[in-house]
Amino acid sequence: MATIGIMDSGWAVVLGAAIAFLGSVGGKALQDWLSDRRNRVLAQREERREAVRGVIALTLEQQRAHVSGTPMTADLLDRQLASASELALVAEKGGSEAGAFVLAQWRAIRDASNQKEVATAAGRLVNAITAWHRGELNSKELASRTTT
Repeated sequence: MATIGIMDSGWAVVLGAAIAFLGSVGGKALQDWLSDRRNRVLAQREERREAVRGVIALTLEQQRAHVSGTPMTADLLDRQLASASELALVAEKGGSEAGAFVLAQWRAIRDASNQKEVATAAGRLVNAITAWHRGELNSKELASRTTT
């Protein structure tokens, strides 16, 4: 009987050491995973913020061009398509709706017949895309603002 008690104590020590080892390795792995996940989320937010800034900058550029009577250039159109595509790619959910909304608003600015329509479409785009970025609008709500 004494042998079994010593053996039990020996196994308890081995088991305790194994648990401690797994805890230290597993704890470090969990900490690394959480840290990596947090860094990815922060990087995605920054990419989305930059994409929204790009959309706003191109909107203002298009508005200035329209108001000054400058025709739409192929370069501006190319940059707008690239910007809308980038926005769709970095959006967490509803990227295609966000990109479609932006393209529809740029089309409204292009097709506007006077400065008031240009200002209305540009303002609608900037206000809505900013609210969407802040989480105040979901993608469906953003898409519903395309023609309103």
